[in-house]
Amino acid sequence: MNSIISILLVGFIASFLISISGSKTKIRNFIFITSPFIVFWKVLNWPSFENVFQYEIKNIDLVNFGENLSLSITNSPNAISQVFLYVVTFLWIFASFYTISYVNKNSIKKSTRFLSLFTLAVSSAIGLSISANLLTFFIFYELLTIATWPLVSHKETKEAIGAGRRYLIYTLSGASLMVLGIAIIWKYSGNLDFQQSAGMLDEVPLRLRNLTIGLLLLGASVKAAIVPLHSWLPRAMVAPTPVSALLHAVAVVKAGVFAMLIMMKNVIGENLMLESGVSKCVLIASGITIIYSSLRACGEDSLKKRLAYSTIAHLSYIIYAGVLNVGIALIHFVAHALMKIVLFMVAGMIQTMTKKSKISEMDGIGSALPKTFAVFTVSALGLIGLPPALGFLSKFFLLGSFPGNLDFLYGWIFIIAGLLSGVYLFPIIVKGWFSKNKLKKINEEKGMLVPMILIAVSACIITFLGGGN
Repeated sequence: MNSIISILLVGFIASFLISISGSKTKIRNFIFITSPFIVFWKVLNWPSFENVFQYEIKNIDLVNFGENLSLSITNSPNAISQVFLYVVTFLWIFASFYTISYVNKNSIKKSTRFLSLFTLAVSSAIGLSISANLLTFFIFYELLTIATWPLVSHKETKEAIGAGRRYLIYTLSGASLMVLGIAIIWKYSGNLDFQQSAGMLDEVPLRLRNLTIGLLLLGASVKAAIVPLHSWLPRAMVAPTPVSALLHAVAVVKAGVFAMLIMMKNVIGENLMLESGVSKCVLIASGITIIYSSLRACGEDSLKKRLAYSTIAHLSYIIYAGVLNVGIALIHFVAHALMKIVLFMVAGMIQTMTKKSKISEMDGIGSALPKTFAVFTVSALGLIGLPPALGFLSKFFLLGSFPGNLDFLYGWIFIIAGLLSGVYLFPIIVKGWFSKNKLKKINEEKGMLVPMILIAVSACIITFLGGGN
């Protein structure tokens, strides 16, 4: 079987097998844990990743509808797609171990459905990263929505069902806009292949060009949680913690940012972004989102909601930087994924072991869960922009890449946002370590702890390797 097809199919087959596993829990868990290893091994051994210029760029049609319209995947994803693919498949490994432990420790009901949909969601993100054209991209983009919607509503409480409904309304509305933009491109150009493109709107009439740009970017902005299209994300924190980690670090909102970068760089193209004035619009929208969500994070007492608003801010960090320097945007893409998944995993550990979910309740939590909170501290410092985690390096690059006449605006938005990151994360660290209230040490769940430690160590190692280069 072709390597690229097997990378795509493994997760979908695993999701199906998990769904029919019934009461065979050991078999179900084995499939859930081994699938990400198989996929990541195949990604690492994909020959075209060693040097894409040595291999023929080839799109593989899954379904061909004729008239240059097909569902296709590519053996040579562009740089943005490759980074997304590596992040998803790498973090999937650790998320699988954490999720199994979390499900068992919290006695999650309907766990087979939960694990099957979790696998389907990650597999959809993988399909998104290797899509060869906009139609395939859209199909996987919406399959990701369908897979994660019941995960958000999994607890089946009134609050969870409401959050899931809001998530579905927002994301499907964004999808409707995006598909209209894709249809306009296909009608006038007959070409939807974005992977090797640097702009696809040349054939679109001038009177429709700005409309098409708006449809594509607004459609992607929903999953990227650009203000005012963000409110579904904090409400989705009612979901079990592995879903929160999936939403924030691995799949959904990262898919939104991935879509924004692809639309800006490969579909619209840098020249048209500048000529049309869209670059300034994106900078303004993402800049407002960074400041607004950082301020909102400062006032949240729920740990998961504070982290959710932090995510909204950092997604716009990536988009803001992507307008100016996509390479630096991708570094922060990776950094945020590594650090934010750890922070949500820690929130899940704290809630599981102590039943505490509010920051005001976390005095002395470092003495109760020292290893867990040490990992939180390292990742939080990285998110603020301090060593030793990768966020230190990515924020350093962000601040050092001021472009020409945007120096003042660009620099101060990141400086203010960095200070606000400290405002909403430092108090948690101080309360956890330096409170007079010392809690009795609790045995930390190893199945949840080890993945957190390994990801945090990876973020630190990448920092030193990157700094050395």
